[in-house]
Amino acid sequence: LYPGVGVNKQAICILIAVTATATSISYAETTLYGRIRNALVYTDYDNPENGSQEADWDEQWDVQNHSSRIGVKGSEDLGEGLKAIYQWEAEIETADGGSTYDGGFKQRLGFVGLSGGWGTAAIGRQWTPYYNSVHKTDIWQLSGMDDWYLGETREGNMITYASPDFSGFSGKLATITTDESQGNIDGGEDGVDWWNASLDYQNGPLSIGTSYMKYRGDDDYYQAGIGAKYVFNDMFGVIAQYEKMDSTSIDGVDLDMSSYAIQGEYYFGNNTLRAMYGSVKDSDDIDKDFSTWALGLEHSFSKRTRVYAEYQDTEHDKDTPTGWADWYNSGQPDEEQKKFGVGIRHDF
Repeated sequence: LYPGVGVNKQAICILIAVTATATSISYAETTLYGRIRNALVYTDYDNPENGSQEADWDEQWDVQNHSSRIGVKGSEDLGEGLKAIYQWEAEIETADGGSTYDGGFKQRLGFVGLSGGWGTAAIGRQWTPYYNSVHKTDIWQLSGMDDWYLGETREGNMITYASPDFSGFSGKLATITTDESQGNIDGGEDGVDWWNASLDYQNGPLSIGTSYMKYRGDDDYYQAGIGAKYVFNDMFGVIAQYEKMDSTSIDGVDLDMSSYAIQGEYYFGNNTLRAMYGSVKDSDDIDKDFSTWALGLEHSFSKRTRVYAEYQDTEHDKDTPTGWADWYNSGQPDEEQKKFGVGIRHDF
């Protein structure tokens, strides 16, 4: 045997293994991620509706899960600037003692697509362009703190296209396509139930987005909104949004609703102090009018772990018509609702 031959063979084996690993990493990347967010919440309904779940929330303490989730996302390099993307995410129950949640996982996202210099196209259950562009005030930790929001959040059966960035400007287009068995938003022309277009602008401390979403069916129904955020010297942020929803007839009920919210944030050290005021008005059949204000304080121990305390007071003034409006108003108490919660959130 010649000296050093074994060493050379070992070096070659190591080189092959490293090359294979590097190739695998560059061509297929998958990330497991998640969030656990639990809180101790106190609710007080001044006039809970008899026989409904609101009666259980009158002067009640409860340990609650607030949209805890787990998911996987990743991409594969297909060469020549093209890559495949995918994401699956589900809500999980992390507060109650049951072993399952709605029979298992409650799906939030599930899509696959292609991305390149021309933009990104995806198909499946996704965030709506409307939500991503308009809902700038969705930064509270307790669920339901953004009950002034009128738009859609995540929807299935969606095909989306997102443009690349052009000097801070970007656009998104989406359609929702379902058959006749798919819930409350079916029945559009040729199976295309909704279309949605958004335009966004991002430049340093300024972020602004606007979106329009139209239902393509017998009912003339649309929603439109605009949202903006500006941060002053990394110390103070102002966030505002406005929405409009209009329908000539859904289940025999006419809608002419508008909402707005304005919010301030003060950043000091690892802490964020928040204040918010929101309002919803309806000038047609539902009379779903309410106003709400909230205060919150959040402390970040790290980028992954934070604790928070939030308080919300909501004043309702509505009647209860029949049909679609009954469903829309379900879960909303008469008169006043107060909510206070303290919790902890960890992202991984």
